Amino acid sequence: MTKKDLYDQWNTKTLGGSTKLSVDNFDLIQDGVHVEAANEPSLELVNLVGQATNTQSQSGPMPGTMKIVTADGGTDQNTIVGVYSPDENEVWQVLDIAATRDGSGTVNYYVGYWDGVSTSVSDGWIPIFDHSSTDGQVQFDDWPGTTAFIDSKITIGMYFTTSATVNAMTYKAAVVRVR
Repeated sequence: MTKKDLYDQWNTKTLGGSTKLSVDNFDLIQDGVHVEAANEPSLELVNLVGQATNTQSQSGPMPGTMKIVTADGGTDQNTIVGVYSPDENEVWQVLDIAATRDGSGTVNYYVGYWDGVSTSVSDGWIPIFDHSSTDGQVQFDDWPGTTAFIDSKITIGMYFTTSATVNAMTYKAAVVRVR
């Protein structure tokens, strides 16, 4: 893809305002650029436009990408649930995580990196954090003590164990895209 081809796709976009180049537009346009010596000018242009529009980051979160995601945790204990799984070629940072439940008694919450496939914590699971609580809403104050990054191959998963009653469980996470 030539520089002219890239400019032709971007010619209705601006650095700001209502016609600002969005992260989604940027991702679609850069997908057509092959990494090869002949495309060096196009690669440099993609980098320049990405930096100028804040649609790519080389040092931190991408502006305008932070969001809160939710996942239904169900009522069955020991069932791993993916809280958030980014799209292909995206990297997100998990900033905070919480759970809300309807029920009574003590619940043990487990958070970990999950491959999204394995149904057992014996396989495809690396624990990050666990917490026990009798509260209906739990925000993990010391989450996780380290930076947690996820992509389309590894997600943040949660599950719970309890001898108490759980009528409903919802997991929540605050995430921001970094690549």
